[in-house]
Amino acid sequence: MRNRALIGLAIALSFSLIIHAEDLTAPAQSPAPVNSLEVDGGYAFELGKGSDTSYYQVVYNGNSLATSGTPIKFASSLDLAAPAMTATGDRPELAVKLEHGLATLGGTLFEANGARPLQLNGIEKLNLRGTALITGKLSGGPISFAGGLETPPFHIPQLGAMQYSNWLVFGVNAEHQEQTDTNADKNFGLATYRAFVGKAFGWHKSADVGKTAKALEKVYLDQAPTFAEAKAVVDKIMAIPANKRSAAQQGFVDTFHEASSDADWKQKVHDAAAGIADAVTDQQTFSFYAESSGWYGFKGADRNKLKNLFTATFDYWPLKGRDDTIFRVRYENGFERATPNERKNHILASAAIRF
Repeated sequence: MRNRALIGLAIALSFSLIIHAEDLTAPAQSPAPVNSLEVDGGYAFELGKGSDTSYYQVVYNGNSLATSGTPIKFASSLDLAAPAMTATGDRPELAVKLEHGLATLGGTLFEANGARPLQLNGIEKLNLRGTALITGKLSGGPISFAGGLETPPFHIPQLGAMQYSNWLVFGVNAEHQEQTDTNADKNFGLATYRAFVGKAFGWHKSADVGKTAKALEKVYLDQAPTFAEAKAVVDKIMAIPANKRSAAQQGFVDTFHEASSDADWKQKVHDAAAGIADAVTDQQTFSFYAESSGWYGFKGADRNKLKNLFTATFDYWPLKGRDDTIFRVRYENGFERATPNERKNHILASAAIRF
């Protein structure tokens, strides 16, 4: 009953967000959320068990490790000299999850997973990352601590060209499992992988084009109030390859080439802002993405066994101009590090709020 009350609260909060002022500058979108806090509550339909149940999750995803990630979050500002986001993607530098209702043995699972780039003497060109993981249950059960190294992301260029965000990383971990009720602690050596592929579909307008045009005009003139200063911004944008510039950046360049004086510059910016705003306010209606993470144990109870968790998710944004209210269907199959002996095999239907 308590779980259902929490789910009802989550759904009610999601619709209350409609009254908030909408953001006006949206960057490139992709299904991979970064720099966001998400509350997700709904119902789990267990496949083959007949033990359906309600659940909720709280998930935080930090900034993308690579500068070329594709965050699904409205921009608070527009930096005309910064390279545009591309459909390559990377894992967040910090991901934290609390999950209640989906573990076979009950209780609330937690997982904190982080990574940071390292510059290791002699092998700097490998661009390895240091990783850390803490996972377990809030009451009872073992708590695991892991640390290690992982590769930078590998991408499939053909998928990136079709705007499919994708990445794959491999790693090695040393893990200590602390038993909270016995003295049977365990140590493991693990090989790991994490993979992601996804794409957004069904574009619609995310904000009022007129208001966005005014906001964009202000951004242009704040960063380049005169024709001479616009030339300096253009020089910075031209240093970015043409296929990596955003619509707003290319629009700035085109507008500059059409102007010839300070007065002409301001009028050209005003005239061009509406057309550029029309391009930058596109927002997805649907997205589909699949994730997989797994580990292979070299020592301990899971020695010589590959275990993984596969997730396929379909998200739907029902509200125009809102990027924070989502209806979701997700399929999960496999094992989590927090509960390596409990296999998940269910379909989740939920509502989510993303902050």
